[in-house]
Amino acid sequence: IEIKDTYQRKYIHKSLFSHVIGEVDLDNIGISGLEITLDKSFKNDNKQILVSSLDLRIQNIVRDEILSAMQIFEAIGGSGIVMDINNGEILAMVSLPDYDPNRSISTSSFSKKNKFNRNTKGLYEFGSVMKTFTTAIGLEENKFKINSKYKIEKKIRVGDDIVTDSHSPCKINYCSVEKIFSNSSNIGTIKMVRDIGIKTQKKYLNKLGLFDRVNLDIPELSSPAIPDPWLPVSTDSISYGYGISISPLHLSLATAAVLNGGYIIEPSLIKKDKQIDFKEKIFSEDTSEKMRYLFSKVVTEGTARSAFGYNESLIYKHSYRYNYEYGYLVGGKTGTARSNSAGVYDKNLGKLATFISAFPINKPKYLVLISLDSPQPINDREHDYDTFGWTDAGWNSARVTREVIDRISPILDTKSKYRLNDKDIIINTSFN
Repeated sequence: IEIKDTYQRKYIHKSLFSHVIGEVDLDNIGISGLEITLDKSFKNDNKQILVSSLDLRIQNIVRDEILSAMQIFEAIGGSGIVMDINNGEILAMVSLPDYDPNRSISTSSFSKKNKFNRNTKGLYEFGSVMKTFTTAIGLEENKFKINSKYKIEKKIRVGDDIVTDSHSPCKINYCSVEKIFSNSSNIGTIKMVRDIGIKTQKKYLNKLGLFDRVNLDIPELSSPAIPDPWLPVSTDSISYGYGISISPLHLSLATAAVLNGGYIIEPSLIKKDKQIDFKEKIFSEDTSEKMRYLFSKVVTEGTARSAFGYNESLIYKHSYRYNYEYGYLVGGKTGTARSNSAGVYDKNLGKLATFISAFPINKPKYLVLISLDSPQPINDREHDYDTFGWTDAGWNSARVTREVIDRISPILDTKSKYRLNDKDIIINTSFN
């Protein structure tokens, strides 16, 4: 009888980093996540030291808030990313449901659903968050200005379909680009992209990396699903968030390029030695500044105003009531998309509700993405999280984002809000 020592990997944080770190097999060989990447890396150089960019505290906060939101809104899944907007370091990446890799090898209790990384492997139509790129492209190409106005009818035809707005983007028939963006008008955005054109739209979306697989330190990655052939109806649909499927990481990187001065960044789960790591420049600083302004308007006046306490008409028992004391240095964009099954958008399948944001929005340092899969409405005036029957992102994912930013901004030593009587921090800016 021969007795041999054996070694078994122990994951002390259990499910917290399961999708990112991955797991090993019975022979301690990496089979997913960073375990595969580091296996290959250390075989070539077993003396090197690698430091992860992930922050235990921030990862825990994001997971905690998404789990709580999934319970409150009865969502079937959720994902979250916190990323340095200037160098691509990922501080948190959460995909739920998740699994405990300590139990994964010895038991089959975890389904493929638990092991699926929504942030890098999942492909989704994200809805109105894609209006970010339509607006930025048009401003960059001087197809319109922030105060340019478009006539907003009650409906518009896109191919064989009729597209409407869920609410009026402005009080009059003619809406400015600012109102179209902050109040998320589908009709206005379609008219904007028709001024931009197919060729220009495709050129910028390609430059933003929305046609290719993301280069990251883990193998669980997907290539976007793009239309082929690319028809006029494709351009119309993509302008407001349908017709192209990308991952949350794709969305995060492209949005970062819009807000950080116009630069492409490369994502990393390994800490970089540069605080700024800009690659190709896509947008001018002028366009980026205007987009930061528009993102701030979404929070203070648009579809996310209730989540951040800017809606005087709402009286909540919870902290989402009108905020008389603080203003937020946060800008963002809501997006709510119907789910597609076999080419049909079925109301019974639920929605994907996403809020992507940056703070401090005047000079962004960090990007936060929160997405909830199939959140349910709450129609109860006595409920702390009453959504008045809505399932749109401004009523759920944006609220989660606020909770996340409130908790992580002190850790990051980054200001995310200010007292409303602090005159020194208010900057009056006008664009034409």
